[in-house]
Amino acid sequence: MIVFADGARDRLCLKGGQVAFITYARAGNANCTLRGTLANGRIQPDGDGACTIAFARTGDRATLGAAGPACAYYCGPDVSFTDKSFTRLPSPEPVTDLAGDPLC
Repeated sequence: MIVFADGARDRLCLKGGQVAFITYARAGNANCTLRGTLANGRIQPDGDGACTIAFARTGDRATLGAAGPACAYYCGPDVSFTDKSFTRLPSPEPVTDLAGDPLC
């Protein structure tokens, strides 16, 4: 498993062809949380054929691209994952949702 971070709480993990991430609003616990499959530079959320998200990885950086309105379901108010960048952590650590359940 490869884990990427941005700040104290935002995380993204890659495990085989699976990807998951959680990103938080600047204040509070509103967040975007998603699990899905990564293929051909696109993330497809599990069980959702309408939402696709661009994904790029260059060296130790991973970036989520723009997503259409169908992806709004994965985010709470005042938070977005569009153009969010993460830096690879030197060693994997748990990636969990707000309740502490594992995402990867």
